Amino acid sequence: MESKAASTTPPTGRTSLLDTLFFSWANNVWFGIAVLATIFVYSSLGSAIPPLRQHPWFEMTEMEWFNWWPFKLMIALMCTVITVVTIKQIPLRLLNAGVWMIHSGIITLCAGSAYYFSTKLEGDTPIFRRQAVISIAGQEEQARLIIRPGNHISIGRSPNDYHFTVSQIFPEWVIASGRDKGKKAHMTWIDCVTPQERFTRQLLAGYPQYTEDILPDGTRARKTLGRPLVDRTLEMTLDYVPQTEFFLMDSSALYTREHGAKRWIERPVENMPRYHEHIASHDEVFLTAGDGPLPLRPIDIPVQPAAEPGDPLADYQVRVQAYLRYAFLATQWREGGERLNPVARVTLSAGPDARIDYELVAFDRHRYRSDNGQVVMRWVDSAAALDQLVESAEGRLIFRVAGNDLEHTVLLGDIESRGSEAAFTPIDGTEFAFRVKAVMHDLMRQSGESAGQSMSVASLEIKTPEGIISRFVADVDGASRDLAADGEMVKPDPSIEVQFRPGIDARVTLVTGPPEVGTWVLFKESQGGIERRAVSPGRTVAATDQVRFRLNQLFTHAVEDIRPRVVPREQRDRDARASYSMIKVEIAKGDWSESIWLDFNHYALPGEQYAIPRRIHYHPSELRLPDGRVVELMYSRQRHPLPVPVALDTFELATHAGGYTGATITIRDFISQLRFKTEDGWSDRIQMSSNRPAAMGGFWFFQATWDPPAQGYAGMNYTGAGVGNRNGVYIQLAGTCIAVTGMLFAFYVKPIIRRRMQDRTARHAAEAADRTSRTTADRKTLEPVGLSLH
Repeated sequence: MESKAASTTPPTGRTSLLDTLFFSWANNVWFGIAVLATIFVYSSLGSAIPPLRQHPWFEMTEMEWFNWWPFKLMIALMCTVITVVTIKQIPLRLLNAGVWMIHSGIITLCAGSAYYFSTKLEGDTPIFRRQAVISIAGQEEQARLIIRPGNHISIGRSPNDYHFTVSQIFPEWVIASGRDKGKKAHMTWIDCVTPQERFTRQLLAGYPQYTEDILPDGTRARKTLGRPLVDRTLEMTLDYVPQTEFFLMDSSALYTREHGAKRWIERPVENMPRYHEHIASHDEVFLTAGDGPLPLRPIDIPVQPAAEPGDPLADYQVRVQAYLRYAFLATQWREGGERLNPVARVTLSAGPDARIDYELVAFDRHRYRSDNGQVVMRWVDSAAALDQLVESAEGRLIFRVAGNDLEHTVLLGDIESRGSEAAFTPIDGTEFAFRVKAVMHDLMRQSGESAGQSMSVASLEIKTPEGIISRFVADVDGASRDLAADGEMVKPDPSIEVQFRPGIDARVTLVTGPPEVGTWVLFKESQGGIERRAVSPGRTVAATDQVRFRLNQLFTHAVEDIRPRVVPREQRDRDARASYSMIKVEIAKGDWSESIWLDFNHYALPGEQYAIPRRIHYHPSELRLPDGRVVELMYSRQRHPLPVPVALDTFELATHAGGYTGATITIRDFISQLRFKTEDGWSDRIQMSSNRPAAMGGFWFFQATWDPPAQGYAGMNYTGAGVGNRNGVYIQLAGTCIAVTGMLFAFYVKPIIRRRMQDRTARHAAEAADRTSRTTADRKTLEPVGLSLH
């Protein structure tokens, strides 16, 4: 009894406090069950109900949700409870080995998962197939041209020195002759323009012996010139394009560099929103008509400093102050500017299903007419100028000779030929004659009150009794000039005055001016005549029975607002992720600050050479700092170095019967043959496909995207490689194997051991009972004769 009482006496001191503060909950099975239930609910909410973790309160991806501290805390509590309960309540003996293994396996699995998620890196990178390495005599540095359709570079001190353009790409060219007949190679044609010649150079990857030039007439230099190359001093070869970095998924970074620099400097941005718009004011964006106002969710996220030298904004404060999930920069005009700037929004329709909207800017030489040239906007200062425009619809030159009161008008359509070799046309009744060298439209006036306005100019040579005058006659008053012998532009010679009215060459011309002029639309008839009709904002006028013109908006002193336009949620591509996101960055130093909107670039590429329209976006923005420096900015993802440079050797499509038809279902697999650059040079080819990743330096490379062929586009110029590590996977596998082994032991081995133990116990009990019965029987036999077993 004393021994028993001593064993049940509660411990005192530290042990008692430890039991109270730690073992009271860690040794509680029901607490452990509650933790497991909480983990189940948390996991279900994060996986089955994405809008919950995407709520503005959280803005988390699935990876972030399961790497968040509450989940880590729950896992830690679960492991603690399992450990304490196992040690204190489950004796370590053979019969309990299964439970010990299950619990040990779960803890090992949790440890491996913690290691996996805490060190997980995953992203992707484009690996281009080839680049042309160009060496020019006299140039110390080699030029490099990424092989992708239409890519172009110029080399030399002057823009007219050397030009190279990728004109044709044949991803799987079959060699037709020689020792390599029948082999496939990547072939490229590069159009070359040198100071002396023009030709096309043919390059085959891996087969420099087949390099040769093709002359402009389509013949090969070998046959025409007797040698394969037109310019032997120009060396060109195809080489790999090593990729040294990849870009992390679900990360954000601001990249900076001074204008002209090659290396982007990365500045990470942490805690960037992902799924919802965050703005401080509705005036920051445009909303689609009918779309409700966005909730105001201001943010102020500091951009982390660069980890490497060379950041041009190292002395500036840089902060992200707005985020848009799905938007694009748009222009919207409003009235209220200080200077004259006529702008109109019009609609031209030819039936209910044929409607085109135009935005016309009268003084902008690029935007005063539509892309097809059918709709034009003009500003006139007076009603008389409007009448002259209508009268001179064909275009005309008006001459006035000093001392001669006659006005001589010549229609441009009546002049048969133009140029320096054309004959002079006499001006009736005078000793003067002229010829038209050229007529130029859409020129920008550089100075004067009309600076920035577009104008048309007629280049003339005028023969006078004293000689020949070279004159540029503009349709803007005061802009005409004569070209002096020394090359200077001077005021026109007063002996002859020339006016140029360029006429109307568009089908529809919108003319507006001061209030006394009004707004008119001029329709050019097929016979050359002009039909004039008054128009006002909101009004539609008919040119013919089918063609109708509508003036939607008109501004005379327009101010251009450039802001992001938010795309309504129902119109968004759900698989676009961050592709159409934008951020507003504020850059400040002292009293100076500037804000700029940046759109998302999937990769922080070195330059425009790497961009492929509609596939790989490259759109940096520029900002001028107070000290005069121009800085380039780009919003993209954080980058991480690859263990070794990787290059794409070949790209293949494994297709079903019939080959690639343009549909994904015709493709069985995408196969990229990669090479890794080690200390010994480029490795042998290592295959990377959809279901067979390649491994190198602790990272796995798998097929993520590719460059599909399209109409007029050969494709297969790059491959998109997914890159990721798998730290802790073998620990997770070991934990799983230990737990499964414990389950097998608990469900299959333990019952057998228990049954054998029960059988052994029963047998021992039976043997003991048998011995007892025999002893009792012997006692009864001996007692009558007076013998005792004692």
